Amino acid sequence: MIPLFTYGSLTDSGTYFAVVGRHPEAAPALLRKFRVEHRQGYAWLVEDPGSEVEGFLVTNVQPADYWILDDYQHTAEGLYERRTVQVLIGNESVEAAAYVAGSAMSDP
Repeated sequence: MIPLFTYGSLTDSGTYFAVVGRHPEAAPALLRKFRVEHRQGYAWLVEDPGSEVEGFLVTNVQPADYWILDDYQHTAEGLYERRTVQVLIGNESVEAAAYVAGSAMSDP
């Protein structure tokens, strides 16, 4: 299963546990070409070639977890969109899922 890059509320292991039902197995990771923006109490990723975001790569994600995470991130309502990205763990590039700004967050 593809791992998950976390950068906002899900970086807190207690929050992740409350949402998914297990503690994350995570390592520090870096996502390049994105930045974090904040609005309406939410943090989300937007593409930005000159930026990078520090977060964590959660490796013990199960297939059913993404259904739970999609619901938590309100993907059906367009708040977030799950996208495949490349993150760095040390010098190694790893494919991961990340929640980026959805269509509902692109409106001012």
